[in-house]
Amino acid sequence: MAKLAEIKKAINELPAKEYKVLKKWFWDKEQQIWDDQIKKDCELGLLNLLVKEAEEESNSGKLANL
Repeated sequence: MAKLAEIKKAINELPAKEYKVLKKWFWDKEQQIWDDQIKKDCELGLLNLLVKEAEEESNSGKLANL
């Protein structure tokens, strides 16, 4: 935990411009983690039920166009 405390302290000491860069880096990292998880879930077939439901809704005219 000491390492985490050091990281938090360092972040608190960042100039605003560097903090903004770090914040964007974290955002991009989170998005990549999310994308990787979705891809993995798709490959494992974990989203097949959702795809099937969407296709059924679309075929029955219940799915609205965006």
